[in-house]
Amino acid sequence: MSETYWEDQIIGSVHTFGGVTVDEEQMRAFAREFDARPATLGEPAEWPEISTARTPAMDEDSCDQDLCGRGFSPDPADGLGPGKVGAEAPPTDDPCDTPGSSHGARPAASELHVACLCMRMMVDHVLRTSSSLGSPGIHQLRWLNTVHAGDTLTVRQCLLGKQPHPRRPDVGFTRNRTEVLNQDGRVVMYMESSGMFRRRAAAPATGEQQ
Repeated sequence: MSETYWEDQIIGSVHTFGGVTVDEEQMRAFAREFDARPATLGEPAEWPEISTARTPAMDEDSCDQDLCGRGFSPDPADGLGPGKVGAEAPPTDDPCDTPGSSHGARPAASELHVACLCMRMMVDHVLRTSSSLGSPGIHQLRWLNTVHAGDTLTVRQCLLGKQPHPRRPDVGFTRNRTEVLNQDGRVVMYMESSGMFRRRAAAPATGEQQ
């Protein structure tokens, strides 16, 4: 399979991939090792007082447009961004169904476990066949809905913008918006991050967005 370079990535493109079913044994093992809280271990805990006001749900019909519909304004000083976006991440569908919460004895997946599953899907379906040089960082990361054993997760990713490295002509930067969705189409995790990729051919560093 041919390698994907920085030049091959198209601003505004949306890709959906993955399809990982959360395994309860792996979910519990991760929680015991790295995030042993009552919610992730399925131990009953007292609920705090919270507001019952609902947050409007995300409009799924305009999801693809919403995913890439905000502007990208990189900071040429560092070659990365932070980028300026016009809106926040999609709201949590139910304020009582916050990530890491567990009703009764049913364990919720650790938020970090969900992030690791997202990374696994990104490696398997995107990064392994690309010229990826890693990531300089994550700009925003939010967990919006609880994940349980048996849920099937997919990734939807949009390329918001790209620009050449201001000092290395063989490297380019990208900025991506990534959503993890469950089998009902509900967004459970939201992330904005930057990536670094090799360029197909070295070019003069201009600092201009392409």
